This record gives sequence, C-alpha cells and structure tokens, in this order.
Amino acid sequence: MSKIYTTKVVEICDNGDAIVELPDELVTQLGWEIGDTLDYKLKEGKVFIKNLTKDKRDGRTKSGKTKKVRTK
Repeated sequence: MSKIYTTKVVEICDNGDAIVELPDELVTQLGWEIGDTLDYKLKEGKVFIKNLTKDKRDGRTKSGKTKKVRTK
C-alpha cells in the first residue's frame, strides 16, 4: 500500500519556482540527500518528482534503465 504525503509551498520565487519542504521520513525512505537535483512534472493536478542526482548515483539513464558499470 502506498503512502500519501502532503506538504505546503514554503515560498514562490521570482522566477515562478515553488519551494516546498519534503518530510524527513519520505526523503530517507527514498534515499534522497540534501542538495540532490529534482525534476517535476504536473499531470492531472498531481506533482510527480524525480531525483536526477540519485539516478546518477544509482547508475540509471534518462530512460530509467540501469546503466552497466564496469568494476575492476
């Protein structure tokens, strides 16, 4: 069963970006870190957030597929 998190907009910047504070529990559960770069999409009144930095850390490509990494 999925859990729904609700948050408020803390600030709206001059360029139109919105600053929101994500719950610590959610950030920890997703393996996100302070300073990660996020991307978002609006669809049917919902916001979908993708962590671009974590994808790089996890070796994922833009398509979401895992990239093969050579190790010694």
